[in-house]
Amino acid sequence: MKKNLFLLKRIVLLFSLLTIFIFATACEDDPVAPQEEHLKAIGMVFYDSGIEVARIIRGVTSDTLKAPLGGLSEHYDIKFIDENENEFDPPSTETQTLAWEFADAAIADIWQHEGEDGSFAFHLQGLLVGKTSIEFFVKHNDHNDYRSGKIPVKVINETGTHGIAIGLELSDEETGNILVAINNSQVIGQLSVKTNETTDHFEVEFFDANNVHFVPVVPPHSLLVEVGDISIVQIVGQEADEPWAFKVAGLKSGSTTITIKILHDGNVGVTFAPITVNVN
Repeated sequence: MKKNLFLLKRIVLLFSLLTIFIFATACEDDPVAPQEEHLKAIGMVFYDSGIEVARIIRGVTSDTLKAPLGGLSEHYDIKFIDENENEFDPPSTETQTLAWEFADAAIADIWQHEGEDGSFAFHLQGLLVGKTSIEFFVKHNDHNDYRSGKIPVKVINETGTHGIAIGLELSDEETGNILVAINNSQVIGQLSVKTNETTDHFEVEFFDANNVHFVPVVPPHSLLVEVGDISIVQIVGQEADEPWAFKVAGLKSGSTTITIKILHDGNVGVTFAPITVNVN
């Protein structure tokens, strides 16, 4: 009997040591797992230029997010609400990203600027007049840290709205003649300038998939013109009172390209195909 009791104690001790070893090894293999913070939120708040437009707490809201038909809503920024109903900024880690699901994806969609996929800022894009709902998630690796509950979305038909820019027309300010047109990746036309001379102002106008022509609101939008070879041409003549115009100065003979980009709060929103510039 004593021999059996002694053997049982040895087995229990061995099992305990084995359990400790396995736990220690697991922690050593994945040292960051216990320290990773999960998003602890009970709600979300949506802002447009610092003004609150909607909020949802514990899955309940009386607000509606809106988008124009064929166009984009204002730029919405997100803050979260903690258990004490205080607001806090969204997470900044690469493992935590924003995701969403529409009840009817044919009515509306989410549009984010280039390089901002999964960030906590977005535009709503109106596809069809009607009502639907959206639910937001904060994805953390392969699971959800948070889900908002459903928020109503309404798409309305407004005049003067436009969609995402898919092309542009570059014209001479003096004559109004269109010198270059870009439609998606197709570029029609080139620019020319003489060495040691500067062109007149070129004006940029954009258009969407429905051929609605527009220039974005300034701010938050602005124009960026990048030069392929800065030893051949230089971009000049960009003035605050003409935010969508510029001049090209020829520095030496050769050929290069310029690339027009729409910035949103200093970040690239849309990039267009390169335009050839010849200097004679």
